[in-house]
Amino acid sequence: MLNALTFDSRGTPNQGTQNLGALGNLSYTGDGYSLIGNPFASYISWNTVLANSSNIDNTYLIFDAASGTYMSYGAGSEIPPHQGFWVHATASPKVLITETAKTTSTTSVFHKVEPSEQLFSLKIVNTNQIIPFSHITKIDINKQSVNDFDSGDLPYLKSPEKLAPSINTQSTDGKELCVNRMSINSNTNDIPVNVTVGVDGNYTIEAQNLNNIKDYACVVLEDKLLMKFTDLKTNSTYSFESSIEDDSHRFVLHLSKSGNCFSIQSNESYFANNVSILKTNESNLVGIKLDVPKKVSISVYNTLSQKIMDNVEFTAKEETVSINLPSEYKGVYVIFVTIDGQSTTKKFINL
Repeated sequence: MLNALTFDSRGTPNQGTQNLGALGNLSYTGDGYSLIGNPFASYISWNTVLANSSNIDNTYLIFDAASGTYMSYGAGSEIPPHQGFWVHATASPKVLITETAKTTSTTSVFHKVEPSEQLFSLKIVNTNQIIPFSHITKIDINKQSVNDFDSGDLPYLKSPEKLAPSINTQSTDGKELCVNRMSINSNTNDIPVNVTVGVDGNYTIEAQNLNNIKDYACVVLEDKLLMKFTDLKTNSTYSFESSIEDDSHRFVLHLSKSGNCFSIQSNESYFANNVSILKTNESNLVGIKLDVPKKVSISVYNTLSQKIMDNVEFTAKEETVSINLPSEYKGVYVIFVTIDGQSTTKKFINL
């Protein structure tokens, strides 16, 4: 924690329009992020910067060393004098910071706390506080956005802190996001939630600002690995063990306007009645018995979340499939059966 400091700026202050992309030093290749800074000795309005710029997303990031994560800021925020921040480009970017962007703000602090934008968020922390780092992903459900990636979203940017956990969501076209703005027109939304950790241990996911998605009666977090469902409106936290070797695609956030949370959480009973996974002396048998033909995907992993064999994918209504492990494989393995985006698992050992 830093004590209060007074910054003494010396030299000739920048004046007039500052074209931060004039030298071609802003990128839209790779991850599309560029680190820039407020060139003025005064606060500037992000709204004005955004209005005079092109091909950049509506939100920017500032790194917070204390939490080991990037914090996102958007409409209505002000950027302190000389503050560095990250912008994401969607094409060749132009960033113009004009004299009219200057504000008369007299606050004396830099951005070191989470902004006041009250978006629904999922925050991950180490439960036992072995490490001080955390991470937040945000979701905004509104009438203007779409579920595919667009300029209202902000892509996930990995923390330079190797021990820090991360949490992000995915757009419907597979883009990992730290700010995910989605359409409210859907009665249901099933949002993949990706989690990685830098240290093995116990972690907690906490839902924040649930009032921001009050149109959805059901807000349920699914742990696909343990087949557990948590109603976040009843209990806003979920704790679990995680390893640095775990598959990051472990969670799904289910949103429903119908209020029938039971239908979301009935995944386990659905699979109990329609899918069987058995081990025989020769192989493993996966039995499928459905009302209508559906796409089925079967994958097999070891305890380090490493894939043992290629996925088996097919469309079936009623079928039994033999799953044969590589002849040389010995040890514990987990079979995943996925139907319509929902999964069930069963663990075995091969001696």
